[in-house]
Amino acid sequence: RLPTLRLVREEMLVVASGKTPPYDAGRYEACRDIGESQAAALPTKFFLVRFRDWGVLPGPLPGEAGVCLPAVCRDEDMRDALHLVAQVAPVFGNVSIAERYQGSA
Repeated sequence: RLPTLRLVREEMLVVASGKTPPYDAGRYEACRDIGESQAAALPTKFFLVRFRDWGVLPGPLPGEAGVCLPAVCRDEDMRDALHLVAQVAPVFGNVSIAERYQGSA
């Protein structure tokens, strides 16, 4: 069975996002291209999420990861999502949006 367009769009967002710690900015151009693609028809927004500490080793271990999301996601939505995740997994209390990348793409 062929995947639905929705699943393909979600997969494109995952592919454009960073996944390898400690530093993986993802693929900004791929995120932007999803928004410009007539086939996907999904405007996007790119966030760079900064980790002050991954919480897996003694001492600070900073990092960053790029996140590609639909453009309807506002900076406040991303902050709220990070806050909710931190309540479940306190190690994510060290996560914030890198200010220079808010609202790009």
